Amino acid sequence: MVKRFFIFLMILFTAPCLLSFAKNNGKPKVSIVIPVYKVESYIRECLDSLINQTLKEIEIICVDDGSPDNSGAICDEYARRDSRVKVIHQKNGGVQRARNAGLKVAKGEYVALLDSDDYVDIHTYETAYNYAKKDNVDILNFKYRPFEDGKDDHVNNIDFSDAPVVSAENYIQNNFKFCVWDNLFKNEIIQKDKIRFIPGIRPADDTCFTYMALGRAKRVKSIPATFYNYRVPRTGTLSYMSREKIFANSYKMFKHICNSWRSGNCLKNNEHNLITLIIRWEKQYNDCSLKYAREILNSFGSDILNEKTIKRCPKYIQDEIKRLKYSAMSKRKNPLKNGVYTISSALCPNSKRLDIDNASNANGANLQLWDKNLTNAQKFEFVKHDEGYYTIKSLCSGKMLDVCGGDQNPGANIHQWESNNTMAQNWYLVPLGNSYFKIISEDNLLSMDVDNAQTGNGTNIKCWWNNDSNAQKFKLRKVA
Repeated sequence: MVKRFFIFLMILFTAPCLLSFAKNNGKPKVSIVIPVYKVESYIRECLDSLINQTLKEIEIICVDDGSPDNSGAICDEYARRDSRVKVIHQKNGGVQRARNAGLKVAKGEYVALLDSDDYVDIHTYETAYNYAKKDNVDILNFKYRPFEDGKDDHVNNIDFSDAPVVSAENYIQNNFKFCVWDNLFKNEIIQKDKIRFIPGIRPADDTCFTYMALGRAKRVKSIPATFYNYRVPRTGTLSYMSREKIFANSYKMFKHICNSWRSGNCLKNNEHNLITLIIRWEKQYNDCSLKYAREILNSFGSDILNEKTIKRCPKYIQDEIKRLKYSAMSKRKNPLKNGVYTISSALCPNSKRLDIDNASNANGANLQLWDKNLTNAQKFEFVKHDEGYYTIKSLCSGKMLDVCGGDQNPGANIHQWESNNTMAQNWYLVPLGNSYFKIISEDNLLSMDVDNAQTGNGTNIKCWWNNDSNAQKFKLRKVA
């Protein structure tokens, strides 16, 4: 009798789930792919958060990536307890190959990607799936909260309110960071073109995957619920790499993304969105990315990066592309060797030179035009940096030529200021021939210019829109 009663209870509780599976042709609503490696301290919390989801029609795909600890055995234990848990054991090949193995067998309408040291709230996939299904979106995004190991207060914003569907273009232009684990992806767009993670790109592999998926997306939604609980990386993980090392390891994804959009026929009238995605990601590493300016620009190809498509991008993206072009040009042509130079204006090349006002040592002393003389106020040390720009130091004061206040507007004065490693003190040189150059501020991308093309003593040197006038042409003569 007890046995029959137990069987009755099992049927009673599983019937709704089985009925829903039948209506869905046995296909899970969401496939959750989890790469597993050396997480025996965290994997139970992760899996508990999944098997207790309010959405029952899910499959949980754990890919044991040759983990040397008990992580794989723990996954097997959960698989014996819950038929929705599937475990793949493979030789260690890295997180990208592990995720790809899970994606290859994912059967759900939507796919989620979860890191094995994180966990989700129990309402996550029911809420996300229902909203995604209601509006037939290709990607649904929700929020995440970081927490430190041992300091998890679990106070989430469980806001189930709806949000409008937007086009992929709108989403791209108004959102900055794209992770994989705070999204649901329609499995159809993932499998149709076999969107996969690229081995060797780390730690930006999630950015690469998401950008490739966005190229296929037509309808996107972002809901305000904070569902994902992201464990702040432990010391020694990839997330603690230096910024330059992160960028050097990651920028090669640009070419993969561009090729993916090409092969998926995603480019037509959409090139500016791809440029915006990639350049916006690059721009956050501007302190080190300019070293790779030529490689970055070459990642696109002329079918994507050309004057027509660049003009459709936001102005800040256009400005960043200019910086990259100036840096690439400077690195390629090496226009000027390091040394001490005088600077003459093409307006009066033989009679006047650029000069620090009154040979001052003070911060804020203006750069001016003055009769040529032999003082150090008219001598400047040019030093080229790996990123392609130059710093220009006055010999009389030891201070750097600087855009006053980092002003972005035409008419900003150029003065001297103590070295501060800001873009206001970085200058690109564009060769014009016969030792003449345009001198362009990295800060505002405006050209060094003789105010109103005047040639009187004391005329200030300012920043102005780029043009072909002699007021923006300067001859550099080496003196040391």
